[in-house]
Amino acid sequence: MTKNIRYSRIAAALGVAALCVALTACSSATRDVSHLGGADMSTVEMSPSVGAAPDSAAEAAPVAHNGRSIISEGSITLEVDDVAANIESVTNTATQLGGYVESLHNGGGGTGRIESASLTLRVPADKFEAAFAELSALGTVQNESRSASDVTAQHVDLQARVAALETSVERLQTLMAGATTTSELLEAESALSARQADLDGLQAQLQSLEGQVNEATIWVSLTTNTALPGGPDNFSEGLIAGLKSLAAAGAGALVLLGVLLPWLVVAAVITLIVVALVRASRRRRARKLSVAAPVQHQHATVVQHVQPHSQPVPTAPSVSPAPPLTGSPISGE
Repeated sequence: MTKNIRYSRIAAALGVAALCVALTACSSATRDVSHLGGADMSTVEMSPSVGAAPDSAAEAAPVAHNGRSIISEGSITLEVDDVAANIESVTNTATQLGGYVESLHNGGGGTGRIESASLTLRVPADKFEAAFAELSALGTVQNESRSASDVTAQHVDLQARVAALETSVERLQTLMAGATTTSELLEAESALSARQADLDGLQAQLQSLEGQVNEATIWVSLTTNTALPGGPDNFSEGLIAGLKSLAAAGAGALVLLGVLLPWLVVAAVITLIVVALVRASRRRRARKLSVAAPVQHQHATVVQHVQPHSQPVPTAPSVSPAPPLTGSPISGE
């Protein structure tokens, strides 16, 4: 029983020691990566531990520009006679160079045809200049720009971190296979899950970066000349232009009449109905007034006959003053 306990303790100590060795190796690999990041990228040589990248990373190796990783981007604006036809030409150009059209947007100006278009092309990085040369031949170049971004340091750093994590994952898998206790197995499994998640994230970043390095991006804008034609130069051309404008105005007036005719019919019907109702109302009102007038006249006559004749009020006779006496007074006999 004592011997079994000793053997278990010894096995556990060995497992812990192996885990410490693995973690120490990972940290040393990380230090090597940081050291590589500060060196001259054009002459960097990957160490054996870092260079042990998976086959998938080797297959997706980016195009090198003198040992550097460059993201190439550019834009070009072309004036063409037929936008729709040149969309097909631009698409064929990208396909022939080994690329493709990532997005396409077009629009018209109400004339029934495509007057502008915007395309995003992805072509191999080594065909970047050839693509610009072929696109420039499709029309009149109005605007053109190119840019190059050096992402060598970022690319090397991602490659080294991916390689270090892959080594760490392999060693943790080995430790899991040789674990003798449940606690050792759980610890190794937890560490392996965390390292695997980090590895997946870095691999996605590396794949995206290498895709941008391997495939250059070109934005193409197609436009057409929509300038209005010039006016007439002499009397005959002006007369013809006037007749054409008159005919166009007549045609427009006919179209307008055709649009308004149904509404005019409806408005006329409504107007006739309203006029008929108003006239009927006026006739009824006039009839009522003509009937009410004789009745009022008869009522006034009856009232006049019924009232008694008023008698004049007698007034007192007016007394005139006596005339003054004139002559001699009467004498007595």
